[in-house]
Formats: sequence, structure tokens, C-alpha cells
Amino acid sequence: MRKNLYDLKAGIMGVPEWHKAAYWMHTSKSDNCATCRTKFGMVSNKKHVCTVCGFGTCVTCSSKELIVYIPNEEKLTGQDVQPKLAIIKIIGCPEKEPDLCVYLRICKMCRAQLESAQIEEYQQSLEVVDESTDIWLKIVNVNTKFNQAQERISVHLPRYQELTENLESRQIKQDTGSAQPKAKSNIQTLARAQGDLSDHFTSFVMILEGLKRVKPTTKGQTSVLRNIIKAKYNFYQESMFLFRDLKRKLAVETPPEILECIQGIVEENAINSAYLSIRQLGLESILLSDKYKLGNRVPGEIARAEDAILQELKSCLEKARKDWDEHQQGINKMLKIQLQEHRFIQPSTGKLRQRGSSYAQEFMVQRCEKIIRQIKLQVVEKCSDSHFVPSKNALETLHEWILEISVA
Repeated sequence: MRKNLYDLKAGIMGVPEWHKAAYWMHTSKSDNCATCRTKFGMVSNKKHVCTVCGFGTCVTCSSKELIVYIPNEEKLTGQDVQPKLAIIKIIGCPEKEPDLCVYLRICKMCRAQLESAQIEEYQQSLEVVDESTDIWLKIVNVNTKFNQAQERISVHLPRYQELTENLESRQIKQDTGSAQPKAKSNIQTLARAQGDLSDHFTSFVMILEGLKRVKPTTKGQTSVLRNIIKAKYNFYQESMFLFRDLKRKLAVETPPEILECIQGIVEENAINSAYLSIRQLGLESILLSDKYKLGNRVPGEIARAEDAILQELKSCLEKARKDWDEHQQGINKMLKIQLQEHRFIQPSTGKLRQRGSSYAQEFMVQRCEKIIRQIKLQVVEKCSDSHFVPSKNALETLHEWILEISVA
């Protein structure tokens, strides 16, 4: 910052009356710094006065970092403008030194209070700006997610089509009867491709539902939003039609025992994934609730759904003659690694500072609603209507409850 005319005149003319605080004269006779209580001297520790509070302060406990100014963009409007003040070198101060400005001395205590108010005002101004630009940012971000999900479907759908069209039912039936490893591998590959593709379609639906909740505020936003939804919906309809048609052809051309084996693998993976996701979500909710004192309601409701899914996962693994204890050890090991490496989703630190536990509660509920809805859609899409009914009902009940408390 350059040295302005005021700085040159101040030492000669003294302090103008309008610069003085209300208690200026009362405190001018003080012999010690109001902040550090060091005794003033004629040379070594000269007395200064804070222009905000008027108390005497030493050079160490004060600085000329309070700027009073007229913004350049306002000085030529021809209207009466009010001067503004700011602490320099802090967000919210002018980016460039205004043409009309004065630097005044301020003590540490007043500086800290004005700095806090300045930062808060700046953050509020950003929130106002975000309200007008936030829609565009949301549209851009969601469209990016759409493109990523669309690319995954575009890659996996031809792969699944290739697997189904090249499937030699008789050879698989013969190989399966003799329990050859190659036949089992072919079936597992097809089942996994089917399950993965179902997950990609579910993710696409989740993104589409999120975009529908965006509320445009301008005609341009409305037009862009409408075009994106139309294009993505058409892609979904065409791709889903092909996916279902391929599954229908597979059902017609493949022996029932092979179909049952494929569907069994898909459903086992689905219920296992549901249990892993709901358990991880439950652990996240416990950690958040304990850290921010949010109570046990959400973790308790998640635990009920987790128990229902757990029972059906055990039954599924027993039917497939798999060791539950070994399987559970693998799940626990994976969750432990995620916990140690801090892979669980955490709320925004900045918003926590602004809003405290209310934001933590809102964050937890919103995340629970999203994850539970996704788990529910995946289980319904992958599993037969008559299978895993208790788990589906538990997820539906939990999702409805989460929706209720989210609007409460």
C-alpha cells in the first residue's frame, strides 16, 4: 500500500476530530498500554490511540490496518455514498487501494472484532452470490456425473450383450454337470456383468432424481435443464430396453438350472452388498452421532434394517454352503481398513463452524436418505419379487422414516 497524503499530514496537523473515538479525551491521559499494560515512554514506547475504542495502545499492540474508503465504482455515481471500513490483508477488504481512502490505527482487540465481522459479512455475501449461481453449478456438476454414468453404461452394456450372445447353453449345461471350473467361471462372469450393469442403471436413476430436484430460477436454466433431462431420459430408456431385452433372450435360450445359478449369484452379491453398505452407513451414523452429540435415533433405526438384511444374508450363504464366520471376518477387516484410513464421508468443516451440530444432523440425514434409497433400488432391481422380502420391507420402512425426519 502506498503512503498517501493523509500519512504525510497527520504528523503535522494532528488527529482530526472525526477520527477520534467517543472516549478519546478521557483516555488520552493514560500512562500504560490498554492491551499489554507496558508503560509509555517519550521515545522507546510511544503512545498511540486506537481510533475505534479510543484507548491508549503501544506500537506493538496496534497497527494502521484499518482503512476507511469510498469504493472506486461508487464515487462517480453522483449520489451520496457512505464510506466503508475494512481491515486490510483480510478477505473482504478492497482488492486494490481505493483512490479515496484513509488508514487509521486500531488496537489488537478492536481489530480482532472487526476482522471477525468482516469475514462473516464476506461469507454472507458469497452465499447471496451463490443463490444466483448455485443453480448453474448444480446443473454442471450433475451433468458431469451423468456423463460419467452414461459412459459406464455404454462400456458395460455391449460387454454384457457379447456375453449373452456368445453363450453356448448346451456346452455350459454339460460343463456345469461335470463341475468344470471354466463353466463356473463363465457363469460368474455373466452374473457379475449383469449385477454391475444393474448398479450403473441405479446410479443413473439416482442422478436423474437429483437433477429433477434442482429448481431453476431463469428461462435459460429451465431450458438447459429440460434438454439435459430429456436427453438423459431417452438414453436411459433405450439402454434399459436393450438390457431387459437381453435378459429376456437369455431366459428363453438358457436352461432353467443355468438361469437359476446366474440369478442366485446376482442375488447373493446384491444382498451382500446391501449388508455391507447398510453396516458402513450405520457405523458412519454412530461416529457422527457420538462426535456431535446427535443422539441414537438414526443409528438405532439403521440397526433394525441391518439386522433384517443380516439374517437373510446368513440364510443365503448357508444355502450356498459358504462359511458365515469367514465371510463376516472379511467384512469386518474391510470396515476396519476404511476406518483406519478415514475413508468414511465427513461433513464440511466450514459449514460445521458456521452452523454447528444442526449442520451435522442435516448432513447425516441427507446422506442416510441417499444411501438407503440407493440400496433399496439396487436390491429391488437385482432380486426376484419373492426373494428377500423382509430386507426390502425393512429398507422401505427405514427410507420412509428418514424422509419424515428430513422434513420435520
